[in-house]
Amino acid sequence: LIGYANGGFGALHLLMRHPEVFHRAAVCDAPVLGDFEGIATPWGVDAFEEDEEASLLKPPWRSFVETFPHNAMFAPYGPGTLATCPDVGNAMRANDGNPRLGLWTGADATWEMRALSEQLEQFDVPHAFSDAFEHQPGSWEGSWVGEAIEFLASDL
Repeated sequence: LIGYANGGFGALHLLMRHPEVFHRAAVCDAPVLGDFEGIATPWGVDAFEEDEEASLLKPPWRSFVETFPHNAMFAPYGPGTLATCPDVGNAMRANDGNPRLGLWTGADATWEMRALSEQLEQFDVPHAFSDAFEHQPGSWEGSWVGEAIEFLASDL
């Protein structure tokens, strides 16, 4: 699976929800943690209003607010929340130590991709992470695509 932006969220979600069906996912610049009142994490919400620096990081995503009007609706779909599930964690680790998930930052969701990487590390979920393209928009013409394809094919 490969995707950027909302398609990246879909690829990530499919891999984590159905690890027996999909081998790997490469995700770039995806709105993975929500953008309602703050940064949704498995351990709560870091409110944008309470942290001036965090409020500057709030992404311009619009479709998530329409799909998930509040954090409680998003929580079951959050990749960070899924990583806390023992079955999902075990499935994500079941690849002879090779990561099944690759994350690339882009210009729109850098903080979310970094935060997800930190959550995955906390729950010992192997993954590849690159912020080499954090100043480029995540598009199919982006430089991340070549790296993502190499990642997806690296253990075939």
